[in-house]
Amino acid sequence: MFPFLFMVFAASTAVTEGAGLLPDGPLQKAVGDSVRFNTSNTPTETLILTVTWKFKGENIFVATPANNKTTPGYEDRIIYFPSTASLELRNLLTNDSGEYKVEIISSTGATDEGSTTLEVLEAVSGVTVSPNSADLLENASVTLRCSSSGSSLTFLWMNGSTEVTASDRVQLTDENKTLNFTSVSRYDQGLYRCHVSNPVSHSISETVNITVNYGPEDTRVEVSPNKPYHELGSTIILTCSANSRPSPQFKWHVNSTQLIHDGEKLQLMNVTMSNNGNYSCRAFNPKTSVTVESPPVPITVTETISAISLSSNPAQPVEGTPVNLTCDASGFIDTRKWMKGSSDLTLTDNMTLYDNDKVLSFNVVNKKDTGEYKCNISNPVSSMEAKLLFVVNYGPENVEITGESEVKEGSPIKLSCVAKSVPDAFYSWLLNGTLIYNDSKEFLKNSAGHSDRGEYTCKTWNKITEKTSFAVLRLSVTDQHQPPPPPPPYWIIAVVFVVVIVAVLVGGGYYYYQRKKKLNKKLSDKPVNRNFPTVTGGGAQDNATYSGEARCDVQPSRVWPGDRNHGIPAELNYADIKSFQRKNGERVQLGSQDTTTQYSEVKVNNNPSTSSPPTYDVHMQRINKPTPQPRANVADIYAEVKKNQLN
Repeated sequence: MFPFLFMVFAASTAVTEGAGLLPDGPLQKAVGDSVRFNTSNTPTETLILTVTWKFKGENIFVATPANNKTTPGYEDRIIYFPSTASLELRNLLTNDSGEYKVEIISSTGATDEGSTTLEVLEAVSGVTVSPNSADLLENASVTLRCSSSGSSLTFLWMNGSTEVTASDRVQLTDENKTLNFTSVSRYDQGLYRCHVSNPVSHSISETVNITVNYGPEDTRVEVSPNKPYHELGSTIILTCSANSRPSPQFKWHVNSTQLIHDGEKLQLMNVTMSNNGNYSCRAFNPKTSVTVESPPVPITVTETISAISLSSNPAQPVEGTPVNLTCDASGFIDTRKWMKGSSDLTLTDNMTLYDNDKVLSFNVVNKKDTGEYKCNISNPVSSMEAKLLFVVNYGPENVEITGESEVKEGSPIKLSCVAKSVPDAFYSWLLNGTLIYNDSKEFLKNSAGHSDRGEYTCKTWNKITEKTSFAVLRLSVTDQHQPPPPPPPYWIIAVVFVVVIVAVLVGGGYYYYQRKKKLNKKLSDKPVNRNFPTVTGGGAQDNATYSGEARCDVQPSRVWPGDRNHGIPAELNYADIKSFQRKNGERVQLGSQDTTTQYSEVKVNNNPSTSSPPTYDVHMQRINKPTPQPRANVADIYAEVKKNQLN
C-alpha cells in the first residue's frame, strides 16, 4: 500500500494543456478576500504522483505522495484539496495579482497543466464631490469634481434617479470624474451624486444640491370670483403668481398706486364703488434682483338692480292719444327687455323705443294695445322685472237700446241700454228731453201710462274719455181696451190677389210643359183635321197691340181649369196658325197647308212676364183701364179654331 498516493483523473498519458482545467481569468477579488482555484478534475483510480502550483512561474505549493511543501509567505494562506488538486489562497494582497498555473503528474507518467489569472483590487472608498453645493443664477457655469480611493474605478453622475449625460451644455471629463455645466438652466437644478465602482465594490458620494435661480416670469393676477362685475358688498380675492426661484416678493398696486398690503393674496371685503380700478402686482426676486409687474386686472363693483318701476304717462290713456310707458330702476342698468303677455314685444307702426329702450312710445294708442306689459332690467349681477296692466280707455260707442217699442197701458216698461266703453260708462235716461233716471243700464216701470209715451234717450258718458253717446227709442202706449185695428187698404188686397194669381200661373205652366211633352209624342205621326170653328180669345189684358187677324187650328187637351174671369175655357187648346189679317183687311197665308201639325202654347197675355208683382200705382192703372170690346163679327177678327177632342 502507498498511503500518500491519491487518485486524480488523467486526461491522457502525454503532457497536455489543461484546457478547462482551471476557470478562465481574470479572477477578480478584493484585497483581504479569498480566492479558490478549482480544477475540473474528479477523483479516479489513477494515482497522482505530483501536483505543483505556481505563481508567476515560481512554485508556491508542491504536493507529493511523501509530503506537501509550501513556499514561505504562503504557509497560513494556502489550503490544498487533494481529491481534486484545487487550491485556495486567503488574505489576498494586491501583490497576489498575476498568473497562476497547476501541473499534475499521474502514476502513468501523464502530465496535465492549466492556468488562470487573478486580479486583486482595492475596494472603492472615500467618494466625495466638490463643491458640496451650488447656488447659481440661470445661465451661469459650474464644475463638480468626484474623488475616490480604490483601483480600476468607474465614475457615474446621477441627478436624482436620472443619469447625467453629456450635451452641448454638459461636459464629462477626466474619465467622468469631472462634471462641467457651461450654462445651467432651471431644469439642471437637483440633487447630484457621484457613483464610483470597480469589479469588486461600489460607493456613492453625499448629495450635492445645485440650485438654479431665475425669474420672476409670467407674473399674473387671478380674481375670485372670476367675473367682469362684482356685486356691491361682496368679497373679492386677488392672487398674484409668478414663475420664479426662489418665490418672489409681491407688492400690490391699484391704478399704479402702491397699496400698503403685501403678499401673494389681496382680499377686498364688503366692496364698494370706491374699490373700482385696475389692480396689478409686482413680483421681485431677491436672488436675480429682477422685478416684473403683472398686466392690470379691472375690478368693477356694480350696484344691484332695485326699485324697478313701469309707469304710463298719462296714467289713464285714452284711445287716439299719444302715450309713453317708462321702465326705470336704481342701480347699474345694462339691458332692458320689453314683453307683452308671455311673448317678446313686437313693435308695430305706432310704437317706438328710445332712450336706451327706457321709453316705449305709442304715437296714437289703440284699444288693441291693451294688455299686460313687462319690462326686464338686468346687469351682470342681478335682474328684476316690472309689470303693468295697460288699459286703453275708449268709448262710449255702439250705444243700443233694447226693449218693446209699444206697450199697453198698465203694462210694465223695461228698457235696457248697452254701450262699449272702458271704463264702464255712466248711464242716464231722458224722456222727451227730460232726465227721468240716473246711473243704471235699465229703465224699469211697473205700469205704463199715456204720459210715458215718447222718445226715450239713453245717454252714456265715460268719465275718463269725457265722451258722451246717445241712443233713442220711441215708445207708444196703447189703451187697455182699444178696438181692433181697421182692415188694410184695398190696394193691399189687390197686391195679395195678384201674387196668388202669379203663383197659380207658374204652377200651371210647369204642368202644361210636362203635358205638352207627352202630347207631342202622341201626335207626331197623326194627321189633324184643320176645319175648326172660329173662337175668340179674350180677357182683361190689353191686346190692342196685336190688331191683325190670324187663323189657327186648335187641338183640345185636358188641362187644369183656366181663368173664368177672362172667358178662357176649362180646356187648354193647341192651334195651327194658317194666316193672319192685317189692319187694311189683307189676309196673309202662312206656310204649307199639308205639313204635319206641331203644337205649341199660345198665350193670351202678350205682356212680358215679370219677376216681381207690379207696384201699387201700376196695379191701379191696370184694373181701371177699360177692357177692349170684341168686334161685331167675331169670326172675322179672331182665328178660326176647330176643336177636335184628343184620344
